[in-house]
Amino acid sequence: MNTLDQATDEEFSALAGFYQLLQRLWLSEIDAPLLAELRDGALADLARELDIPVNEGPAEVVLEDLAVAYCHLLIGPANHVPPYQSVWTEGQFQSAATTSMQSYLEIVGEQPSDSSMVDHLGVQLSVMRRIVAELATCPSDTPRHRELHTMARQFYHDHLSWPTKFLATAQQATDSAFYQGVARVTAVFLDQEREYWSALEQDPENPG
Repeated sequence: MNTLDQATDEEFSALAGFYQLLQRLWLSEIDAPLLAELRDGALADLARELDIPVNEGPAEVVLEDLAVAYCHLLIGPANHVPPYQSVWTEGQFQSAATTSMQSYLEIVGEQPSDSSMVDHLGVQLSVMRRIVAELATCPSDTPRHRELHTMARQFYHDHLSWPTKFLATAQQATDSAFYQGVARVTAVFLDQEREYWSALEQDPENPG
């Protein structure tokens, strides 16, 4: 999206789709259907455009390698990089960030199956997906549209400034070209989105 320009419904819809993909990549390991989509399906062009490698070797070998890489990078048990806001902002699990996240989750009508994952990056991306998806279908001249803009700006301030350091660390912590690519793409995307919402907040003429 262009800074200070109101996004169109189509742009918001596309953004929601990209948030959904990133959410899926961070929340769990790659499975066979998603790998197929990234290799030869609807996501193949995007994977090539973003330079995220998925086409080297038999599918079963790639899936096993990616599962191991995902576990080593994000789960542990040792030397992993936890994808949780509270760890990076407050140095411990289940801190104030989770309380704030719970409020947003209630607002958008979402609840992770595991309560310990409330401030997981993937869950936070899912919240933005829901906000942006509603913006795509909400008339721009309504109070609800303005409420959603305000919510998105505030959510970025509260919950999507922290990943910068996490994503930089993740790129250095893994030997997997796939997850290095996912971390790089996520970092660039979140920086662009953060700039967009911050710029709207500073623009007194923008109706959002």
